[in-house]
Amino acid sequence: MLSKWSNSLALVIALSLISTSSQLVNDPFIDDLMKRMTIEDKCGQMTQITLDTITRCKPECIYQTSDGFPGGCTCPVYDDSNPINVTKLNEAIGTFRVGSILNTAYDRAQKASIWQDIIKQLQDTAMKNPVQIPILYGLDSIHGANYIQEATLFPQPIAMAASFNLDIAEQVGAITSMETRAAGVPWNFNPVLDIGRQFLWPRLVFNFVF
Repeated sequence: MLSKWSNSLALVIALSLISTSSQLVNDPFIDDLMKRMTIEDKCGQMTQITLDTITRCKPECIYQTSDGFPGGCTCPVYDDSNPINVTKLNEAIGTFRVGSILNTAYDRAQKASIWQDIIKQLQDTAMKNPVQIPILYGLDSIHGANYIQEATLFPQPIAMAASFNLDIAEQVGAITSMETRAAGVPWNFNPVLDIGRQFLWPRLVFNFVF
């Protein structure tokens, strides 16, 4: 039964995407934009990086990931200021044409005013590129706007699902959306609608069902 429901949902989503894409095919603005975009622009638009890759950090504090790439910062600057490293920002957006950035700096909640400064700086930098495509910024506001200081926190989605109270879940979503958007962040990685299949996965709490 679940498999049939999942297949039906997938079909509806696919048809919706086909319908939407067919409406955009003949859009003069999109056609002109695609013609002006270079290969570098198109590759960059398909690239998403974490905010930690463009934040201020001492060279000796940057750890290496298992595949040898720079990771996060082990000794971040906790001074409640904009954490962006301008040189790294210009390289990411100006040189590599990165189209999307996600999550917070130093794995820490930021003030709403700092988020607004961050988003504005990213968008101002993106507007200097010839194609002027805004940065698509996303944040994990999973149980409330948990990466925004003084925002309202709620139970994890799996706990919300266990309540079987759709009205409360809707109110939580509305509050989380409002507080995330008020900080200037346009995209929230929630709700997570995937179906958890591996019980050992530590992030099953992000899902509403498994």
